[in-house]
Amino acid sequence: MLLFTGDGVGDVNGSFVLARLAAFLHFCAQADSATSLRLREPVVIFPAGAGSHPTRALAAGIPYRIRIRSPDPGLEELPQVRLYGPADDERADACLFGLPAVVEYPPIQPDGNPRFEIILGSAGRLHKGYCERLFRSLVAFLLRASVLEGESLSEDEEDDLHYFTAERERRASAGVAGILIALHEPGAWVQAGETLGDIYDRYDGGVRESIPALVSGLLTGVRCSGLVDRGDPLFCIQPRPPQSAGRGTGRR
Repeated sequence: MLLFTGDGVGDVNGSFVLARLAAFLHFCAQADSATSLRLREPVVIFPAGAGSHPTRALAAGIPYRIRIRSPDPGLEELPQVRLYGPADDERADACLFGLPAVVEYPPIQPDGNPRFEIILGSAGRLHKGYCERLFRSLVAFLLRASVLEGESLSEDEEDDLHYFTAERERRASAGVAGILIALHEPGAWVQAGETLGDIYDRYDGGVRESIPALVSGLLTGVRCSGLVDRGDPLFCIQPRPPQSAGRGTGRR
């Protein structure tokens, strides 16, 4: 298994989670460790820093390749797994993380040739809650994929899982410049027509634009409140799927 972060200096959440995971796995690997968990297979964690992602030659020989990065500047994203033109086994394996959203995108290949890309938080800001959630999901993934062996997580520690496709997602952008006040946080379920946020005039304080939800669904991305320009992306909604995706069970 291979885990690495994005190249940007703002990928503080991924760096923090992988540092915690490295220490945890080192503890599990000790013969006299007090934990009941044991490593069954090697896990390679690339250190954070510019240019630190693995080469395609290295990544190609490792079945589980996981990249963790922050979203585009200015956005805060719910922890989610992204797939790019996946095969059926990758769709099933993505469900093993237990994160609330899996989003399937067209087959473009991000840097580092990951099979799974995890997006969370916002660039340059440490989100303690998101980091804890992702750390636990990575440990759960290692257990379900049989990279770790030991006691499994109880079912009540897992989140509801929903599978989305990128062609159905809806993004709202600013129609005017001003000061955005978002009314919801990532992870909220919203109804079509519901107000997601307001843009205020930066001089007289009046509301210049209210941003409605274009569809009902899961709010996975929210612009951090503050100054925005016309055309800036503000909100991302994944329409509610017909049913939740099932969890993968097989090892690939």
